[in-house]
Amino acid sequence: LRLPGVMPRNSDTNLMSLAPYLFRTDGTLVKPSSHAVSLEEVEEMQEEYYLGDFLCGRAITAADLIWAPYLERYAVQLPLVYENKARLNPRNRNVYGEVDNWYKVMEGEEVPAYSCRVMGDDRHWRRCLEVATCIHNERVVDDEERVCLPDGIPTNQNK
Repeated sequence: LRLPGVMPRNSDTNLMSLAPYLFRTDGTLVKPSSHAVSLEEVEEMQEEYYLGDFLCGRAITAADLIWAPYLERYAVQLPLVYENKARLNPRNRNVYGEVDNWYKVMEGEEVPAYSCRVMGDDRHWRRCLEVATCIHNERVVDDEERVCLPDGIPTNQNK
């Protein structure tokens, strides 16, 4: 399972620790269609390993551990950047049922160390996005590329 081959290309490596795959090296926002394709690819990979809800089947593997921080941030940050776009919410069960199953199994009893020690929380990922957005907005050339995050929405979206 190749993470770089599935996620949007030309992402700004300087913002990867804050908001991976959301901002491009040229100062623009990654197009919504690129994120939708990435999520569809993850969904298809999981359908290939239909014997379980982890990325490679019934048991947790290195693939789950490598992908977890990226998919975790995607679940919080994509809906904030691209409001009102159900296809850009990886936790939308109606669109990405397999991906949503993966989140549930990672957060559940099957991987207790992940949910109680490793997993980030929504407030932290939102704050990371706010910092990345400030950096992004300072360097945009075209005002249409500015990102405005919604105010007053609960940060605890997936719990």
